[in-house]
Amino acid sequence: SVFWPVIVSGYNQTTHGDLDADGDDDLVVGSGQGSDFVYVYRNVGDGMPQSIRFLQAPCGGGSVQGVAVGDYNGDGMGDVAVVSGGNLPNTCVVIHHGLGGFQFAAPLALATYEVPGTTRTADLNADGRDDLVVLHDGGRRVGIYLQGDTELGDEQLYELPFANHAGSEALALGDINSDGCLDVAIANDAGLVTLLGEGCEPLFSDGFETATR
Repeated sequence: SVFWPVIVSGYNQTTHGDLDADGDDDLVVGSGQGSDFVYVYRNVGDGMPQSIRFLQAPCGGGSVQGVAVGDYNGDGMGDVAVVSGGNLPNTCVVIHHGLGGFQFAAPLALATYEVPGTTRTADLNADGRDDLVVLHDGGRRVGIYLQGDTELGDEQLYELPFANHAGSEALALGDINSDGCLDVAIANDAGLVTLLGEGCEPLFSDGFETATR
């Protein structure tokens, strides 16, 4: 086993992806409760991190609640999404666009709903672009950010039939009914909800709310 030193202050969020376009997955670790920093470990192929980058989610307070990796502006570079905050107005989704060479652009803050949590990257509408899914703890909402021509669009919120308790939820994405379209499954101690994609169109074709900040 190989252990990498990480400064943490509570629970963590982790994910991985190729952030320097070298074909190797790098590691992203949320710093834990009470901190809005994310630690990015560069994989140079020898089993140990060569360098560590520190990214921040400047949302006005709160902790890192979710992290994801994807190409959110279609430039072929890996980007990092950081979900931070608790209650409005101190919540946001922050995108750190990769510039190559393990460098990142200035953080871009996107509006999000109350108590954002578990976060996933997927192509929700089969257009070949990475979209972002955010589950909101303690509420009855799941949100998606569909990627447009150059950036993620506004968050579109979908109401769930039950309220999920903070920290007890699970979110998975996949084609669970074998129709070729991506589906969303959400579970907690109150039950299981599946959102089935139809015709490989966005889940929220009408009747959705848009997050504001």
